[in-house]
Amino acid sequence: MGSLIEELEARETAARARVEGLEAEIAELTVRLVGEREALSRLKIARETVAEVLGGPNPDQHDYHLTA
Repeated sequence: MGSLIEELEARETAARARVEGLEAEIAELTVRLVGEREALSRLKIARETVAEVLGGPNPDQHDYHLTA
């Protein structure tokens, strides 16, 4: 019976190592994803700004002026 327990422990150790490896990969990918999302946001803002400057006011945006 001892060898069966040892085999299960060995499998558990291997599974734990795989889980830890995957968790490390997820952490690295999460950092990369955050950076890419930030880059995407900056590019979108830049594109919208350039379109606004080159094309004048966006018809979807309202330009409200307060008058006295």
